[in-house]
Amino acid sequence: MKVGFGSPMAYVTSTTFLLITGYLFNALSLMIAKQAIAYGTTNLPIVDQLFRPLTSHVAVILLFMIPAITMRLFAEERKTGTIELLYTYPVSDIEILFGKFLGALSLLFVLLLPTLLYPLMVKQITPVEWPVILSQYVGLFFLGTCYIVVGLWASNLTDNQIIAATLTLGSLLAFWLVGWMTQAFPTALWAKVLGQLSILAHFDSFSKGVLNTTDITFFLLFIAFFLAATLNGLNSRTWRGARE
Repeated sequence: MKVGFGSPMAYVTSTTFLLITGYLFNALSLMIAKQAIAYGTTNLPIVDQLFRPLTSHVAVILLFMIPAITMRLFAEERKTGTIELLYTYPVSDIEILFGKFLGALSLLFVLLLPTLLYPLMVKQITPVEWPVILSQYVGLFFLGTCYIVVGLWASNLTDNQIIAATLTLGSLLAFWLVGWMTQAFPTALWAKVLGQLSILAHFDSFSKGVLNTTDITFFLLFIAFFLAATLNGLNSRTWRGARE
């Protein structure tokens, strides 16, 4: 937790996130209320009218917020030289990695937790399908975790926080946009294969309230791959030292 809230950036990011999501929830609620007054009630459940669009918006907000959190995890320590001090502690590389990973993950949890007030507020007015809401939050947590591991990987490649944030955002946008290949080239086999790498496509079923084992497996493998890549980068200092 100290890793997540060890700098003012974490507090600025969390405050900004809650202000934006609160505004979106209010705006979407007012829009639905106006439509209900103008056209009467609809047959669509509240999760489709309100929470599915809100979940999609939150996914985009996290896409820009998470790089601001992860950019400093390794890059700042490399720039200040404290990373060498960290290496002298009696901890392994995997413990260092998971310490920073769990710290960032705790911040993601703190970001999402207050937004549970939104379905609780709506529940006072109309029934809420909690299994669908739960699925959406599971999807957001998986998606946010994917953002974090890419951010860890990027931060470990450089000592410049801006470069780390830019590399994280660019990599994540690539994994978002690759799904469009399937739509642009629907008959091409290579496009269908690349489309399977789209984190947005695998997130879509969660937003609909469907817990698909294929999508869960994809996210777990995605997370494991980037954690392994980051750990390999940490271990490389030992190889460099051996060659020297």
